[in-house]
Amino acid sequence: MVRVSYINSSLGPAVPTSVLAELVQKKATHASLHANNIKTLELVAPQYHNKSLEHLLNLDLSSNCLHDGYALPHFGGTKRAVSLLGISTNLRKLNLSSNSLTERSFLGLLGNSNSSTNIVCLPRLQTLDISNNSFSRLPELLAICPSLRHVVATNNKIKSLTSLLQALHNFRGKLESVHFANNPVCSKELYREKMIFVLGSTLARLDCDEISANERESARLKLERGLSNRTGGRTDSDGILRQEYTPPTSQNYSRQQQIDDDQVECDQSIEWGHEENDLQKAEPRQCLQKDAAADKKVKTLEEQVALLSAILVEKQDRGGSCGDDAGSSSSVEKRHSSSAR
Repeated sequence: MVRVSYINSSLGPAVPTSVLAELVQKKATHASLHANNIKTLELVAPQYHNKSLEHLLNLDLSSNCLHDGYALPHFGGTKRAVSLLGISTNLRKLNLSSNSLTERSFLGLLGNSNSSTNIVCLPRLQTLDISNNSFSRLPELLAICPSLRHVVATNNKIKSLTSLLQALHNFRGKLESVHFANNPVCSKELYREKMIFVLGSTLARLDCDEISANERESARLKLERGLSNRTGGRTDSDGILRQEYTPPTSQNYSRQQQIDDDQVECDQSIEWGHEENDLQKAEPRQCLQKDAAADKKVKTLEEQVALLSAILVEKQDRGGSCGDDAGSSSSVEKRHSSSAR
């Protein structure tokens, strides 16, 4: 284990060639560049574009200024998508806390902020710390770090529970701990219960508190009870709801959720500096509000979470296992598709 530390060394605005050389030569496994006024992770030294930091496992970039410098550089008129993260593909832990990052600038650090192409993939990353930033929603992380096990996103501006569940449901059965304390979303009704269910039995800690078996069961019962009270859903003698589950996709959003998402996007666009043109994005909210009352029959993601809970319990009663969650969801989705036809 080789550690390289440059804490409070005023390295910025880019990572110096001398630091890159030391990381390469020493085959560093841990590097701390905390509080250095670093604004970009671009490799401004072309000789390091073909180098590899495959030995680097832990990278601390906290308390820098990475929200300012996410645009990629130009060398000889050609745009080069080469960054420090791009040559650190074996990272296990990445700390980006306290950088005033938004979703857009976060994606910019990983490649192109305006496109999903050329995005850096960190296939072995297990721990991501994006706490103390300015995220209004959690980025889609599955394509970036598919092996993620721990997410720390405390002290941000995440408000929508539905969009948070939507971003996390692909990690069901994978994440072991998530921390969203001091975000507005934590005050939403049944926040803890819904998070516990959506992330599955592998989740051991939520907001620093351990999840017990009793709490897991209590969360399931609360979600089922809430759905039954709202929809008048019928249950059998075992208390299991006999309704089909619709997978949580954008097409299943309630009208009100579409309104909320449009408003979030409008607010973000204004924040990013697109003023007069992007103010027009607020118009869909006004139009959608007129039709919201006509969409009462559309199930919200929260209701779908409770329905899935009931179905998984039913599968277990029939002899299914927790490891078959994905297959259960798939088969239910097929039944739903057939009934729709």
